[in-house]
Amino acid sequence: MSAPPLLEARDLAVRYPRTPAEVPPALEGVSFTLERGERLAVVGESGSGKTTLARALLRLVPLAAGQVLLKGEDLAILDPAELRERRRAMQMIFQDPLASLDPRMRVLDIVAEPLDCGPGRLPAGERRERVRALVESMGVPGNALARRPRTFSGGQAQRIAIARALIAAPDILLCDEPVASLDLATRRQVLALLRAQCEERGLALLFISHDLPAVYQLCDRVIVLYRGHVVEQGPVRQVFTAPAHDYTRRLLSAVLVPDPARARAR
Repeated sequence: MSAPPLLEARDLAVRYPRTPAEVPPALEGVSFTLERGERLAVVGESGSGKTTLARALLRLVPLAAGQVLLKGEDLAILDPAELRERRRAMQMIFQDPLASLDPRMRVLDIVAEPLDCGPGRLPAGERRERVRALVESMGVPGNALARRPRTFSGGQAQRIAIARALIAAPDILLCDEPVASLDLATRRQVLALLRAQCEERGLALLFISHDLPAVYQLCDRVIVLYRGHVVEQGPVRQVFTAPAHDYTRRLLSAVLVPDPARARAR
């Protein structure tokens, strides 16, 4: 009997409270699988349901229907303590790193927080050394542990956020537009860092983005969301070179290309 997928979504539906009945659900009938070591992108315009999907996978928003299975286990039937433990396997990296890092905390405590919330507590020296080694591997100097987030650039802050996600030794990284607020040079560096960490640690990656060139560079498969529905999914190269759905073709036509001779379809 074959092992279940690392993560599986079955017919997910989300409708936010107090939304009028005539308004379409935020998500409807979304299904996909994510295998260990696979990098899966979720693309679509603003409001298509990308962030809602990530929150639904973590059970941060209630499901109107469907299931989220982690290693074959239905997360909906777990009690709060069990769910908190399973969430350690899925760590989130947010779009705005400075907003996602507590401005009152030092880098040492920010990165170590998942360790502190886990079972048992490391001795102070081991805790500090583990954080320092991980932060330095992200390209942030180890002497930054006593500083606070506001003293870092956006790219450095995002590297700290990635370190915080990795220190819990997750199986899956959920990245919600992690390079959207970064300049082009820093964006390339952070994408290369994510790829290297996934390959080195065997991590699965769910990469939410509207940056289609970044998706092409980083991911193996792609899901296209439109108004909460999956309209197309498949290998990135196949979907981007021969899109089957008109919405996917319109998304691709909106990508800016430095070629004045190229006509863009409206």
